[in-house]
Amino acid sequence: MKTHQFSNRVRQLIKMLLMLILAEVAPFCSQAQNYSSDQLFKMGQDAYRGYNFVDAAVYLYAYMQTKPDLATTNPPHAAEVQKAYEYSVDKVRRAITERDDLRKQLARVSRDDNTGSTTAGLEMPPPPLHAPQDQAGRNRFAATEFVNTVAGVWKYEMVSEAGGGVHRGTLTISLRKSDVSGEMETWDNSARVITGSWVNGVLELRRDTGLETVQYFKIGVKGNSGQGSFKNDGRYPDYGTITISRQ
Repeated sequence: MKTHQFSNRVRQLIKMLLMLILAEVAPFCSQAQNYSSDQLFKMGQDAYRGYNFVDAAVYLYAYMQTKPDLATTNPPHAAEVQKAYEYSVDKVRRAITERDDLRKQLARVSRDDNTGSTTAGLEMPPPPLHAPQDQAGRNRFAATEFVNTVAGVWKYEMVSEAGGGVHRGTLTISLRKSDVSGEMETWDNSARVITGSWVNGVLELRRDTGLETVQYFKIGVKGNSGQGSFKNDGRYPDYGTITISRQ
């Protein structure tokens, strides 16, 4: 009986999540003047590559709605998009199930003080998702790749003009409209969370290091690279330059 109730709860959560996904997709489908099919695909592809499967499902669904004849005009690409979309939805479903399983285990632990068991099996990597090819076999997004979004993983290099130090790492960015979130690989024990905005090709970020210092970035991005500056306010003041490039 409990198993049946648990299954019903999971199905209800999945249904609610998919309804939220469809609700987010609706504006994209109804406002074609704001997002072209190419833009929707790139946002979906970047979210997919960044393992942001909720956004990937939203954008890829909207892309398929704007290209109803895709299976006829470009069958290989249509198959890749469909597989990537189904994989994204499946990952969201699994996340819901795993979350509820964890809650169930924690409830059991608090009840009898015994640790619950968890298992993690081997998982297949996400299926590929490439941009569509034109008749000559060229990637027709090559000239404008990543112009419309900064979502994904970047390599960065920071050079301090105050002390001369150089730091390198990765910057992972998720994008929802113009709002940016993500994390920055750090070289010390400081916090990694970043927030900010992406407007007219300019990426502005803020990172509270947790060390009585807040770090601010302003980066102009063009194509697969960007450059700008940073400034530290607080206990450890600093300033300098930063460059980023697609990983």
